Amino acid sequence: MTTELNCSEACQSEATRRGGFTLVELMIVTLVLGVIAALAIPRVDGFRQRAHYVTIEQDFRNLGRAQERYYQLNLEYAVNLGDTDFAMSPGVQINVTEATVNGWAAVGTHLSLENTKGCAIYTGSAGAPQLPNGQPVTVGPGVPDCTD
Repeated sequence: MTTELNCSEACQSEATRRGGFTLVELMIVTLVLGVIAALAIPRVDGFRQRAHYVTIEQDFRNLGRAQERYYQLNLEYAVNLGDTDFAMSPGVQINVTEATVNGWAAVGTHLSLENTKGCAIYTGSAGAPQLPNGQPVTVGPGVPDCTD
C-alpha cells in the first residue's frame, strides 16, 4: 500500500506542477492571432472605403433633389451649394463643376479617401466631369461613377 500512496502523491504533484501554459504554446496562439488579424484588416479597410463611396453617392442623390427644388424656384441649377438647402455628410466634399438651365455636374470626394479617389455625376446636357483621378466619367447622365 505504501507504493500506491507514493504513486498517487507523485501523480498529484505532476498535475499541480502543470498549472499554466508553456512559452511555446503562448507563442503559437500569438502567431495564429497575428495571421487572422493580417487576413482581416485589408477586408475591413475595403469595407470602410466602400462605405465612403456609398456616402458620396447618397449625397449626390440628395444634391439632385436639392438642385431640382432650386430649379423650380429659379429656372436654373445652382453652382453654389450654399444657395440650395443641401447639406453634405460629414467628411464629404462636393464641388459643382457646371450648372446651367439644362443640367449640372459635380465631383465628390471623402476626407478619408486618397486624393485621387472619389465620384462624379452629371445630368441633362452638362458636360461629363472628370473623376478625381483625371479619368473621364464612363457612365451616362444621372448615374454616379466612382474610381476603384
